[in-house]
Amino acid sequence: MAQSKEITEGRLHQALNRLLKGEATRVKQTGKLTLNKINNEAGLGHSYIHKFESFVEYANPIIKKFNDERGDTAYIPPMQSENLSEIERLKLDLKHEKKLKNEYRLDKIDLQKRFDILEEKYESLVFQLFKLQNDNK
Repeated sequence: MAQSKEITEGRLHQALNRLLKGEATRVKQTGKLTLNKINNEAGLGHSYIHKFESFVEYANPIIKKFNDERGDTAYIPPMQSENLSEIERLKLDLKHEKKLKNEYRLDKIDLQKRFDILEEKYESLVFQLFKLQNDNK
């Protein structure tokens, strides 16, 4: 029993190392690093990782540091983007397009507000010019 536990904990350590190096074999490399992702990479059953409290305590600071350094979870290093399936690549493209569409929509709203302000100032100036012309007659 103790030997089996050591073997399983070794599998967890190997899975963590593979994920940190970007060499995942069973899970996608995209997204944040989590205990569940380590569990799945090690090929263990649902939430089995939580039976190894010492490993969880060991892995949590490493996971936090890795996720903080990585920043944007949508980023995929160029050498790993070749390993993605067509569906994964299309999902990433769709996510990127949605982000761009949202940015363009916000830019459009901002430009419309600026245009409205300029139009209001222009109309005010035209009205003042009209008043000045009528006062001079």
